[in-house]
Amino acid sequence: MSFLVTLFRYAIREPAAEFLGTMIFVIFGTGVNCQVFLSMNSNVEAVPRGDFLSLNFGWAAGVALGVWIAGGISGGHINPAVN
Repeated sequence: MSFLVTLFRYAIREPAAEFLGTMIFVIFGTGVNCQVFLSMNSNVEAVPRGDFLSLNFGWAAGVALGVWIAGGISGGHINPAVN
């Protein structure tokens, strides 16, 4: 039984790291998109707070954190189309 658990943990390690890295990447990216585009609407926010630079920083933070999380285990290939 212990051998099967060890085998399962070894087999799922890389896909789980890729999934977690991609999840962080997508959550940060879509979150910054929502922040920028919702703050442009005057019914939601009185003063626009998001612009092109905050989009770039948000996506860069998502990529950096995703690669940092998945990089040590699977190499950090966090392309959602591949996963």
